[in-house]
Amino acid sequence: MATYNNAIPSIILPGHSLNDIPYDAVAFIAEVAQSLTRRQLTDDLTHYSQLNRMPICSRRFGMYQSGKYTILRPVKLLVYEDRTLSQNTISNILTQHTMNFDLLVVIKKDELYLSPNLPFANTITGTGPIKILQDNAILLAIISLLASIPISTVTNILSTFTNLYYAAHGQPIIP
Repeated sequence: MATYNNAIPSIILPGHSLNDIPYDAVAFIAEVAQSLTRRQLTDDLTHYSQLNRMPICSRRFGMYQSGKYTILRPVKLLVYEDRTLSQNTISNILTQHTMNFDLLVVIKKDELYLSPNLPFANTITGTGPIKILQDNAILLAIISLLASIPISTVTNILSTFTNLYYAAHGQPIIP
């Protein structure tokens, strides 16, 4: 989960066994799993569907920059190392859950699946509502994230991506 440094409220509340983070402080959420199976995908999409009921404050942070591709809610990212399902099966499942994800990456297949609800999805050529981009999927996912999230004037997501990189390569995460 990546959070904004100047979100309103700008606090992380200590909980019982977890930290509670105000939803308004979240820039994007990533579910990461080893294998993309039908069960894993439907469980992840069901999990993300719960987020759709959470309200978002229109004043999430003081000042921010946005463009024509910005969405004013946390971006929902799914990342899988590999898949056991065909592209067609994945697309069919995602088509039924377009409100429950924004980006899905399959690392070993170098694939990026885009929700048709992303403002820039209609600029991508392809058939069907779910757009699939192959080659440079991780880079394209990062660019898509950066294009989609409002950029706070003091946002620093470099440490989040650095830690994702280190974790993917089995190296210790930087605190």
